[in-house]
Amino acid sequence: MNYSVRLTNDAKQDIESIAFYIAKNDAPSKAKNLVAKLKTKMMSLNTFPERGNYPEELLLLDIREIREVYYLYCAYYMIIKNAK
Repeated sequence: MNYSVRLTNDAKQDIESIAFYIAKNDAPSKAKNLVAKLKTKMMSLNTFPERGNYPEELLLLDIREIREVYYLYCAYYMIIKNAK
């Protein structure tokens, strides 16, 4: 079963901010590469979203609706079943 992966506007802004910072302080090519790999990692959640970890700090609060994946940066996400 495939799931739909949707980025919130805040997530999109965060990615743009990260890319801007890397492009300004390191190299535009590194920023572009990082963004591409980060988006690939996030979009791959469409086939197996349960693979992400539960953030330890949220488990301590007994919150199990939010998961995380990494690619140099952490991306938090929720699995919403039956979303249209």
